Amino acid sequence: MFKNPFRKQCPDDETVACYIDGLLSEADKVRVDRHLSACSDCREAFAIHREVADREGVEEFGVV
Repeated sequence: MFKNPFRKQCPDDETVACYIDGLLSEADKVRVDRHLSACSDCREAFAIHREVADREGVEEFGVV
């Protein structure tokens, strides 16, 4: 789940995607939420990932 060799405590890309898609277990979601509250780098990265995911979802359904 948290497998970045440079920042061991930060979630990996798969975890980020699952978090944004709502696919994490409640325990994993709590861990990520706790991490996000303490890590401004990850909060910024998550915001960007969420924006991209939202945009892709809109494009997928032809709303652009």
